[in-house]
Amino acid sequence: MARKMTLPPRVAVTCGTLLLAVAAVLFLYGAGAFAAVLLCLGAPLVLVGLLMG
Repeated sequence: MARKMTLPPRVAVTCGTLLLAVAAVLFLYGAGAFAAVLLCLGAPLVLVGLLMG
């Protein structure tokens, strides 16, 4: 039995925004490599959430 699990759009946008905020703080403190990873994860989450809703 396969079950579909969907992520509510509001949760995706919220998580993506939090990741982008943390990435911005990391950029300010000189941790560019870690910030780039979070940026690559957060931006698609925000976009997917906006497209779903």
